Amino acid sequence: MNIKAPILFIAFNRPKTTEVSFNRIREIQPSKLYIAIDGPRKDKSNDIELCKQVAEITKRVDWNSNVYYLIREENLGCRDAVVGAISWVLSKEDRVIIIEDDVVPEISFFDFADDLLELYKDNEEIGMISGNNYTTFINPDSDYFFSKYAHIWGWATWARVWNKFDVSCPDMKNTITRSNLKTFVSHADEFNYFKWFFTFWYKKMKKKEANAWGPFFFFFIFSKGLFSIVPISNLAKNIGTEGLHTNKQLSQHYLPTEKKFRINKHPKRVIHSVEYDRYHFTQHINEPIPLGLFKRLLNRILV
Repeated sequence: MNIKAPILFIAFNRPKTTEVSFNRIREIQPSKLYIAIDGPRKDKSNDIELCKQVAEITKRVDWNSNVYYLIREENLGCRDAVVGAISWVLSKEDRVIIIEDDVVPEISFFDFADDLLELYKDNEEIGMISGNNYTTFINPDSDYFFSKYAHIWGWATWARVWNKFDVSCPDMKNTITRSNLKTFVSHADEFNYFKWFFTFWYKKMKKKEANAWGPFFFFFIFSKGLFSIVPISNLAKNIGTEGLHTNKQLSQHYLPTEKKFRINKHPKRVIHSVEYDRYHFTQHINEPIPLGLFKRLLNRILV
């Protein structure tokens, strides 16, 4: 497989999921591979050995490739480790496909992301490409569409987007307090949800309790009015959510992946799918789930 875009593999201390996820990357044999591994936590003695095992797994590059490593000696945490890894790659490259150590994309995802990274490289309306579609919404007009919402379990973006992102989101408070969110939403329930959601994460950030980057990147994409590309089929799964998949109410959010997916029909123009966005919000984002489970999910989702 000839994937032109560089791939960034982000890992930490989970050798079991790392091996499964990295083996998928080995299948496509990318010609340019970046590997970032966060360091062990000081208060977790097992981390030293686990991080060492993860590093050994990522050294199994038995194909012709340019491989670059960023192995941290100290733990930065989820937010700084991920943001730093992506910034590291995009300081050298103009685009990247990002896979974390608990994400297993279908082979078709890499072609999908690679093709669209090139096709939309200069389109300032588009912020990212997602490999995820957790709804049963069907769009008969094309094999992907444009949305306000996207997930990061297998995704891609460009330096032109990432270089404008500040994880501290200095304009977050003003966007919330001035009700600027009404510019980006069409329904009262969406406005109420996202006012709560962004306020929640803003307060955690101010208290220095926000060891997450996804909600802030989503705020950036959302508040700038950027579109995300979403495939009509789900192209990647997460294998690191132990205990969550067994919940019947949550299981519907993780649809089977499509192995034979390919792009046959491109959208005729760049315009966001109002129908999908509404369907996605009501069926996936705003659907009531148990409070305890919801709190656990907040640290894992972009939206």
